[in-house]
Amino acid sequence: MGGGNRLVERLATAKGNNEVLVNNDGGTDHALWSQTLAKSSFNHYYLVTSGNIHEIRGYNRLAKLAQGEILVFLQDDDLPPVRYSLSVY
Repeated sequence: MGGGNRLVERLATAKGNNEVLVNNDGGTDHALWSQTLAKSSFNHYYLVTSGNIHEIRGYNRLAKLAQGEILVFLQDDDLPPVRYSLSVY
């Protein structure tokens, strides 16, 4: 899961009605991601488990499921800035 817990914690600080989609391409961290997302404050979160597919295919799959106007793709070892906003002014 890499830095997944820290990533979820940081994303949870975002204001607004945000949606989080996780592509668990290896399937080995399914239980960890499920627990982490279930404990989060997100209104909408989805855990997609797929076979070991190329990263870009995983992004494309998530993009098709996403309902937001703005998509941000992060790796589990990426962290957005401490104070960030997904709002567009």
